[in-house]
Amino acid sequence: MMTLKTILIRKLVCCLQDMLEVKLMHENLCRKLIVELDYSEHAAAQTATDLLRIDHLDIKHAVNCWISYDEATPVDDAPFSADILMRQYGMTYPAALVFLDWYREDPVVAFNAIRVRM
Repeated sequence: MMTLKTILIRKLVCCLQDMLEVKLMHENLCRKLIVELDYSEHAAAQTATDLLRIDHLDIKHAVNCWISYDEATPVDDAPFSADILMRQYGMTYPAALVFLDWYREDPVVAFNAIRVRM
């Protein structure tokens, strides 16, 4: 039978492993943004953080496909799509995904922010 101390130590180890995995994912994502898309270190760090915090499953899936396979999975949220944001607003694919996530969370503010760019 496990003692409370053993259970707590195992939970702590799992937490630390998860934190390390997220840190490594963040570092790899930053490197990808810098090398492949010419992001600055600051922009890459912020974008990587934003991408890893996405909760919407379809956008999270698109992020994972892009990270793993360099595939730009279509993501739409009328009146926007990743493709429209890239073509009409000059966004990179990761920036478009971050915008779409923001748009779902706060459509009025996100829409007003993009209108300023027009």
